[in-house]
Amino acid sequence: MIKERQALGTIKSELDEAFALVQSAKTSYKGREDTRVLARNRVASATKNVRSALSAAHLGESETRLVEAKLAALADAASRIS
Repeated sequence: MIKERQALGTIKSELDEAFALVQSAKTSYKGREDTRVLARNRVASATKNVRSALSAAHLGESETRLVEAKLAALADAASRIS
């Protein structure tokens, strides 16, 4: 139970931090290549960490799908940084 809570905390914090970085990159640093690269690298790192935490959390199917949808939205948002 404790490991599952830690995994859920990791998932939430990774997603929150990555979404915040992507949002900041979209609004504050438009047109800078280094910002796009940083955001894409952070999204890749967050995706790896979230998937690792997902396997440790043993979530139900609907919760897993929700996290996977959030990861897809994160990747989509990062790809739109211009």
